[in-house]
Amino acid sequence: MDKVIQFLLENGFVEDGQTKLALHGVETAKEQGRIAVIGGRARFRNLDWFATVGKRTTCIYKKVNGEIIEMENFNSRDLNKITEFVISKIQ
Repeated sequence: MDKVIQFLLENGFVEDGQTKLALHGVETAKEQGRIAVIGGRARFRNLDWFATVGKRTTCIYKKVNGEIIEMENFNSRDLNKITEFVISKIQ
């Protein structure tokens, strides 16, 4: 996660807040009443391109006139794929 954030900042992205944080009760066969935290991902922006970075996944997407026109999800540990995508699409 830290390496992805560092890469984005070094390649023209700026911090743009965080996604909303929500708590949800989750019940599974093994766990009753577990609380799951959803959201709270770091958000970044580079012109029309946006990125949200979490511990497990990174999402990079392009918005034009408020509509998402392109989106790709990555494993946050796969810096090579994230780097290839950003360089091919944004730079």
